[in-house]
Amino acid sequence: IDARLKEVQDHFAEVWGTGDPAKVADLYHPQAVMVHAGKKSIYGREAIIETFKELLASPSDFSTVVDKNLEAGGGEYLIQKGRFLLTGQEGEFPYEQIFKRQEDGSYLIYHDEFHF
Repeated sequence: IDARLKEVQDHFAEVWGTGDPAKVADLYHPQAVMVHAGKKSIYGREAIIETFKELLASPSDFSTVVDKNLEAGGGEYLIQKGRFLLTGQEGEFPYEQIFKRQEDGSYLIYHDEFHF
């Protein structure tokens, strides 16, 4: 589980580095939800693209600290809980991501929840 999620997160960082909102959103399931805890929820890939257009207009470097990786449904879902750090921001911000396995064996982000 740990190695698989590291691959997924490394790929996310690589795609994030392109600065292309559509490419980043392609890492999300078509029915994904992003939850900015206590603020708003964003549903579906099109809305996620719009969100990444805003975020990538003034991108911040970030790093993550993984606290826990879990598997559910016989590998149908992978779950990662951790904290992310933003350059220029004080503190660590919790996140939780749920990845759903696709027919080809790859994983897409199905639920992305973060606090900051």
